[in-house]
Amino acid sequence: MTQHLTLVDEQFAPGLGRVSVERLSELKQEPAWLREQRLESWNAYEQLPTPTPSQRDWKYTDITRLDFDRFIAFASIAGDASWEGRIRDLAGGHEARAGLLVQRDSQTVRSEYPVAESAPGLVVCSLDEAVVRYPELVREHLMTRCVPAATDKLTALHGAFWSGGVFVYAPRGTEVKLPLHSVLLAQSPGLAVFPHVLVVAEPHSRLTLVDEYESPEREGFSLSNAVAEFIVGEGAELRYVNVQGWDTGTYHFSTQRALLGPSASLRYVTVGLGSRLSKLRSEAILEGAGSSSEMLGIFLGERGQRFDAISLQDHRGPHTTSDLLYKAALKDRAQSAYYGVVRVGPEARGSDANQENRNLLLSEHAKADSDPILEILTAEVVRCGHGATVGPVDEEQLFYLQCRGLPREEAQRLLVEAFFTSVIQRVPVVQVRSTLERAVRQRLVA
Repeated sequence: MTQHLTLVDEQFAPGLGRVSVERLSELKQEPAWLREQRLESWNAYEQLPTPTPSQRDWKYTDITRLDFDRFIAFASIAGDASWEGRIRDLAGGHEARAGLLVQRDSQTVRSEYPVAESAPGLVVCSLDEAVVRYPELVREHLMTRCVPAATDKLTALHGAFWSGGVFVYAPRGTEVKLPLHSVLLAQSPGLAVFPHVLVVAEPHSRLTLVDEYESPEREGFSLSNAVAEFIVGEGAELRYVNVQGWDTGTYHFSTQRALLGPSASLRYVTVGLGSRLSKLRSEAILEGAGSSSEMLGIFLGERGQRFDAISLQDHRGPHTTSDLLYKAALKDRAQSAYYGVVRVGPEARGSDANQENRNLLLSEHAKADSDPILEILTAEVVRCGHGATVGPVDEEQLFYLQCRGLPREEAQRLLVEAFFTSVIQRVPVVQVRSTLERAVRQRLVA
């Protein structure tokens, strides 16, 4: 199914304020309930404190001097054809997929999901469109129980300004065998984008969503403030891959949270390649008995890039399972920080949890900090383990490859690819593995 989208020519002046919230809602001709929700989010943003390094999960990142009011809340120039070639390339790609949704700046410009025609009840569209066509579903789930808008200052700002977005509703028993693909292309300098993903997977449904962000190098600084909400019903299986490829002037903040029902399964894959600063929070809330999650991360930094990742594996139901593996390779003066918590509640008997963070330093100036934490409130666990490493490339392995005739730079590139292979090979979908391998290879040879 191909959606014919109505586009507007519009660009706001810099400034993230209440007037911009009202203007955005008016521009979109939104229903009263959503306008009220946006304004409530804005009120929460004004009241909530800016996070500081005195908070444990912000220890390594200080945004107290970041002026959010410098950014543009909305930009979408419908008549600008400069990205049409890239959009045609995406639409004409040879990789098998169930559909494609493309957002340029603040507005969805292409929506093709032929799988919806063969799966009764399946809904795949932009969140803007879902507000109009499926208001009951959106109103029930959008920033309510999974990621409430007032969770923190950044989620409140997102709740006020999200635009475009991705909405997927999979009815009971629906299986989408090929990946759904969403791409956000940000072009306008100084723009703040607020991508929102909302997936509701009813019991015993199965689907995969690949979500990519990209932008060219732009003048000045830009902002990305993303939220992803996943409601995964009993026995359902969800796979989500996020590839972040922003330009090096972008400040990127992201909150991903999943609520898992009984015997539900979640697989997160997060890839960080771009941005000036990337602050990522990923949470799996294992509420239902027998639910499971796997959280995989790849971060490849250079120059002065910073990646700061927080994770939570929250075991609330009995016999739940979680596994996490985050790997970072850092060149030049790039930095990474990781703070992860495995929490096993008093009712989560029989839990099995593992957490690993591995960091590869490719320069004497690169730096990585790692802080894995266990909070176990029951004695009846199968296993709860964690580990972290920080170190340079193995000189013996480099020497061996150089003895085989490879230049040192090529030998190091191969070792970094091998370092990430253990993560990529755990992704069960061939198309997704290909996407990740290509993204890492392109970054290493750049």
